[in-house]
Amino acid sequence: AKKKPIETVSLSDLNTESTDITTPRSIMLEVAMRPPRAAGMKIVDEGDAGQKLATFLVENRLA
Repeated sequence: AKKKPIETVSLSDLNTESTDITTPRSIMLEVAMRPPRAAGMKIVDEGDAGQKLATFLVENRLA
């Protein structure tokens, strides 16, 4: 496939001031740690692991 040429432009080409670009448009108000993950469930294959997995996926609306 052919590569499309990339055009490089400068701030002066866009008719803007550098201060317009460096002024923040959002302000962070708060930072919080993520809550710890809940413990997972291990499925031991005793011949019915597929059924247990399918049931888990359906109950949690993942399938």
